[in-house]
Amino acid sequence: MTEHIETLFEQFLQASDMPQKQQAVLTASLTLFAEKGFEATSTRDIATAANVAEGTVYRQFKTKAQILQAILQPFTEHVFPKAMNEFLQVVTQQQKMPFEQFLRLILRDRITFLFQNHNSAKVFLGELFKRPDMVQQMQALFVTRAQPIIADVIAQYQRARQLVDWPAERIMRYIVGTVLSYILPVLLTNHTAKAIDDVVNESAEFLLRGLAPTD
Repeated sequence: MTEHIETLFEQFLQASDMPQKQQAVLTASLTLFAEKGFEATSTRDIATAANVAEGTVYRQFKTKAQILQAILQPFTEHVFPKAMNEFLQVVTQQQKMPFEQFLRLILRDRITFLFQNHNSAKVFLGELFKRPDMVQQMQALFVTRAQPIIADVIAQYQRARQLVDWPAERIMRYIVGTVLSYILPVLLTNHTAKAIDDVVNESAEFLLRGLAPTD
């Protein structure tokens, strides 16, 4: 299972040459933006959570928008690429199992990842929808790193007559769209009552019917 986004972000900060106080400000800001929202978080809140003077926050970052940008850049350039690579390792290591078992495994992996990283994902996705440049960057990352690997796995199951003979891109959209239909309400409303098992079973049942090969 992929690590928490906060852990990957913390690893990036620790590996950088960023001063400790600046790291503390960014870590505290990510937590507060997730819990309270960007607009509702004040620089005083950030300073208190980071255990620094409010003036220190302003010396490092002139505005909250600069703080947010300093968080989003490593997310797109380091955190999510690493999370994607870890997921692709799961895909390549488990592709020899029957398709239904494989589908349930990757659904559980991604749905659990998003549920566990609910707050951080909410911050990132909330900004992603506002920034076409970030959308393009994430799309390019997926196309270059993930799409060829996933397309090969899809072709393998199609050759074994376990998967409908559609273009790989169409199948990927179908799977992603189904997962997002369950995940987005959670991210937007903070409603996490539905158990992961229920989400996995419901989405797997729908996908298996839709992706079944036709004779």
